[in-house]
Amino acid sequence: MTVTLMPGSPVDYSDLSADEQNLYIEITEMFGEKWTHEQTLDFMGELDDYAITTSDNLRDAFIYITDTQYTEEGAKAQFAEYWFAEVMEQAEAYDLVVVDWAATYDYALRFDMFIIEFDGDFYFFNSNY
Repeated sequence: MTVTLMPGSPVDYSDLSADEQNLYIEITEMFGEKWTHEQTLDFMGELDDYAITTSDNLRDAFIYITDTQYTEEGAKAQFAEYWFAEVMEQAEAYDLVVVDWAATYDYALRFDMFIIEFDGDFYFFNSNY
């Protein structure tokens, strides 16, 4: 992504490429209009670190979001419980689950998923999108 938000030099929406504008719109539609323009650009920068540069990439990679009540360990635990209870087949999950859901995330999911902590929330993405 070519957008760099530098102090004193704001990036206008019209300065974004077509792909960047589509990603900006997708972020707003998926996560609501809860961020300022600058925060949305910052989140786009976070996504860019993981090669998510288009709205299609975002839709393919995004899995889950926790709310602000969690620490990173709590968010990992909530996501791991969701993943193994709602997504995985029980037979597959049985060998991967440990009693501690955060430990389950660290043991079984951390290589295939990544987390972006942004504005107090934890966003979970599939690394293999």
